[in-house]
Amino acid sequence: MNIKSQLYKIIKENKTVIFGSNQCLYCLKAKKLLKKAKYVDISIYAEKYNKSPSEIIKNLSNKTNNYNYIPIIFHNQKFIGGYEEAQNLFSLKK
Repeated sequence: MNIKSQLYKIIKENKTVIFGSNQCLYCLKAKKLLKKAKYVDISIYAEKYNKSPSEIIKNLSNKTNNYNYIPIIFHNQKFIGGYEEAQNLFSLKK
């Protein structure tokens, strides 16, 4: 299975998914934010697949309307955006 198929499968099989990098501050903040709200099912970091974040972004571009940043967050198989959008959606602003 190629990387694109793997990523799409993960989106389909999980309620909430964060794609990013373990070196990205906003990715880690998004994971913490959604975990606190009990929404995170799975966090996928580019390093797990030996891919760069740009490769993850490229492989998800059809599902994200060419969104070019990480984290990339899906909820109920729908792309919601990144960290700020997650804050707004889940009303967890401090």
